[in-house]
Amino acid sequence: MISDRIEKLQNEIMRHADYEGEFWPKKNMNLLDDNPELLKEPIIIRKALAFSKFLSEMPIEISCGELIVGKIAYGSVGVGVKFIDYTTEEEKKKAAEIGLGITSVFGHSCPGYGGVLKDGLSGLQEYIRGRIERLGDDSSNKKKLNFLRAVTICYDGVISFGGRYSSLAQELLRKEADPTRSSELKQISRICQKVPKGPATSFHEAVQSTWIIFLALQSTMNYVPLGRLDQYLYPFLKNDLKSGKISLEQAQELVDCLWIKLNERTSMDKESLAHLKPDPYFLKFGGKSGGQFNIDLDPEVLANHFQENIVLGGSTPGGEDGTNELTKLCLNAVKKINLINPPVYVRIHRASPAWLLEKSCECLQEGGAIPFIYNDDVIIRGFEKIGIPSVEANDYANDGCWDLMISGKTEYRYSNINFLKCLEYALSNGRNRITGGKEGVETGDTTKFKCYQDVLNAFKSQLDSTIENLTREILKYYGKTSEIAPVPFLSSLLDDCLEKGMDLTEGGTRYTFHAVLATGVSDTADSLTAIKKVVFEQRILTMEKLVKLLDSNFQGAEDVRQLLVNKVPKYGNDDDYGDNAVKELVSYFTAKLKPFSKVTVKKHPYPKEIRFLPGIGTFERYILLGKKVGATPNGRLAKGWISVNFTPVPGADMKGPTSTVKSFTKIDFTDLPMGAPLDLRLNKKAVEGEEGLKRLVAFARSFLELGGNMLSINVNDTETLRKAQKEPEKYKELSVRVGGFQVYFVLMTPEHQEHHINRTEHGLA
Repeated sequence: MISDRIEKLQNEIMRHADYEGEFWPKKNMNLLDDNPELLKEPIIIRKALAFSKFLSEMPIEISCGELIVGKIAYGSVGVGVKFIDYTTEEEKKKAAEIGLGITSVFGHSCPGYGGVLKDGLSGLQEYIRGRIERLGDDSSNKKKLNFLRAVTICYDGVISFGGRYSSLAQELLRKEADPTRSSELKQISRICQKVPKGPATSFHEAVQSTWIIFLALQSTMNYVPLGRLDQYLYPFLKNDLKSGKISLEQAQELVDCLWIKLNERTSMDKESLAHLKPDPYFLKFGGKSGGQFNIDLDPEVLANHFQENIVLGGSTPGGEDGTNELTKLCLNAVKKINLINPPVYVRIHRASPAWLLEKSCECLQEGGAIPFIYNDDVIIRGFEKIGIPSVEANDYANDGCWDLMISGKTEYRYSNINFLKCLEYALSNGRNRITGGKEGVETGDTTKFKCYQDVLNAFKSQLDSTIENLTREILKYYGKTSEIAPVPFLSSLLDDCLEKGMDLTEGGTRYTFHAVLATGVSDTADSLTAIKKVVFEQRILTMEKLVKLLDSNFQGAEDVRQLLVNKVPKYGNDDDYGDNAVKELVSYFTAKLKPFSKVTVKKHPYPKEIRFLPGIGTFERYILLGKKVGATPNGRLAKGWISVNFTPVPGADMKGPTSTVKSFTKIDFTDLPMGAPLDLRLNKKAVEGEEGLKRLVAFARSFLELGGNMLSINVNDTETLRKAQKEPEKYKELSVRVGGFQVYFVLMTPEHQEHHINRTEHGLA
């Protein structure tokens, strides 16, 4: 049951969810204005000082009744951020030449919270002092010493930040008349004075310490996840339960309080989000001519996405089952609080207790798409296959969506390769149908192709060129972010950075994963199947006629377009003819990337290895990515949407969810270590009640047993979604998954709404 406290806190969240968030600082601030002497300091020291200044001056508050305190500064991947500037105009101009700025903070790396809980920041400072002493005054160590100095400055800032909340609790205590709340404020003040400065010794302290670290990161542009919460917090809960210091009911309330905190920035009002636009504080990922992180974002969909991911269950580093009592408390919070944040992911393997999948499916029954399901048995083998030791592979987590990394050890980046664009180039000798420009390599006159293999070879040539250009560009600009936007605090929470004396942006982490995510794979496969069948087998069209139809966007040929849409086998129906193209595309893609699975960056202080690893995924960008591509042979019109992640084209999977899963699992997902989710939409009525739950559990279990790696299940129905379009004020809390996270349906753009509605609505027989 939901406690009175949590109900009041949740109602307060909903009451304020119509207001536009307020950025802090309210006006531009530059650290150098009042401290010109800081120009002598390197950028990483200035960044650390700006970080500490931000935490020392940002507004703080403690809401009535809350047990976990600390409010994150407003901002998100979608609405942008504000921060205190610490650079000169010359430094900004130089960075801007390659598309970078002080807000080029990628986040996306899962920190190691456990070290802070065990040793406290003061304990880590002791380690840093020892490192500094060992490095001495050698000028060759200057860069390392500056990094370690910067981390110490950040730690002092976070410790003081916790102290501010301790003082605020004392201030509120002096005015508090209620004895119960007075006792709570005393406890809050004591805890915030103790952690994260020192080690946590109770579950309440551990949750609060984690929250302050997370709050400090998120408030300063580091949008990172909470990771394996039920693993690093459970030892504290276990000890408290054993000693009788806490009851399960009290522990549940602390977890619920954390869930409420994770939704404080959420807006449920479309008008309040009208200010969304890329401005000077919008996240810039940089790079020249395509660049290191040149990613088109969809800010309206991303508005309430804060990358607050939590991963539950799964294997321990030692290979045992890690599911525990805290796992259950977190799933309880998902079910009863039922808000869009945090995105929750459940790891399941052969030894997982049956209740874990059952409880996950109970949450899905409520509607929306939380939790997302991972298959440990497949994902861990995929990591082991690329040489990650089992003890680390077992400890994987994710970042802001479903993308994978090793917890506390990984610098993560990603880029997309648009397969449909490669096919467009293959069918136009390298020409972009949208702009008319020549972008791809020349692969010959399409009208002269004599067989299907000619088409496939041209596509492969375009894909080869795209992969080579992408990896070359990333290697060229790797490390440039450190010159304008280092992240010393986040770096210190990732393995090897303190040991090496190197920031994450310089390559300090143990692993650097650059996920190469293929998009439009399903659309491309269906298009190749259409060419094979309609042009070279049935000979209904010639290549020349097909190219003309694509160039004209099927103008005056709706009958032919409908034939391509409805009369050609499609991926997702357990039909080998329709699925073979997908298998061939994935096989070629993964083989092509193998030589790039470990690439050493040249001219780097350390022999840094970047792992370019394959995956298939669009996240929320399936509308934007589609707008870059002209008409395609599967009957899709120019600039139309594409399929989400590795799901069949919307409406193409017509033989039920089991057939879709069978098509999906014809792939060996251990060859796609960066993931490739299947996003399915199930009718809510099909999973209602006890019988519906049994069907849902059986279906999810079949997916896992067949070798599926990632499963996202949206539970809703078309009738309700259409009503929400007409009367949005009545359906403000209706949520759906857009590819990597939950959004409120009525806040989505009309295109996103229609894409979701046009996905096949499956039942469960």
